[in-house]
Amino acid sequence: MTAATCRIERLLLPDALDSPDAGDFLEVGELCDALTLQTWGNLDRSTPPAARLQFWRDNAYRKILLFFVRQDGRMAARSWVRFGLQENLGSATVHVDVLEKFSRRGNRPGAAAPRGGAGGRGGPHHPAELHGAPRRLRPGRPRRKRQAGHRVGGTSR
Repeated sequence: MTAATCRIERLLLPDALDSPDAGDFLEVGELCDALTLQTWGNLDRSTPPAARLQFWRDNAYRKILLFFVRQDGRMAARSWVRFGLQENLGSATVHVDVLEKFSRRGNRPGAAAPRGGAGGRGGPHHPAELHGAPRRLRPGRPRRKRQAGHRVGGTSR
């Protein structure tokens, strides 16, 4: 079995959607739609290309570095790193999404372990129901009011 060829590339934003150099941006947009569909089951949370182009540009408050991964020439994953420029100057947010058909292929545990004292956290960005967690809120269900003198934790309220 031969190892898959994987390339991580930086996404450079085109000047406009119809620019000659917009190919990678549009292809990453299709990847974003596929990831949204994979995660949520519909495209309700998908962003139109013009809005992506506007939102992904740097501004006075934050800088974003965008990346995409091709495996054997096919789009497999996207990632972004966001740095604050006004506050939280010592931290960054890293986000990675991988298409399901490309996930769990040859990742070595600990390969991305922090070196030199930097740490990281991660978590899923999809509905809790996918993990078997119950919904926390029930819309339209009124809360019970506490009666005067009800004791909570040993103190009177």
